[in-house]
Amino acid sequence: MKKNIQLKQSTGQTKKLKNFICDLLLKLIASPDGTIAPTLLKILILYRYTIAAGEKKDTLITLPIALIPVTSFDEQDIDGTGIACNSLNDNILNWFSINNPVCNNGQIVFSATLYSNPTNNESPQPLFVLDDVKIYVAEIEDLFPGKKMGKNPARTIQRKQRKSINSSKTNLQNS
Repeated sequence: MKKNIQLKQSTGQTKKLKNFICDLLLKLIASPDGTIAPTLLKILILYRYTIAAGEKKDTLITLPIALIPVTSFDEQDIDGTGIACNSLNDNILNWFSINNPVCNNGQIVFSATLYSNPTNNESPQPLFVLDDVKIYVAEIEDLFPGKKMGKNPARTIQRKQRKSINSSKTNLQNS
């Protein structure tokens, strides 16, 4: 069964990564009647991008960001105040700040496995996997702090690189 899940932040919120994560967690652990019980999740986070701007999206490069082991997520995580949610957010932001990845058609991709809540001496068992939940980096403000990304972050970075190259050429010609 294939179903698309649209991740978005509530009206009026900034486009921060944590808002998208909270929305994902809400969709994963809230029951149909709206109640939220602590839920065990294992989350794999990947980064996908193309080598060059304008390149077809079917030639995506995939890099691992993090694998969050089976962890309990609860209502505080949906509110953005829980330890697990903050850790997930910090891991992703830290990866971006260290690796400074290419952002051509960039996507953060989540794969989440929901586990049963163990009783007595049982160990948690996987119940289902939700794959390929994407957030486009162009929609997230806090991945590239200090850079105004605009609608197309790849184009913004390329423009800055061209200006730097042209400036270097001008300096060489004037020498």
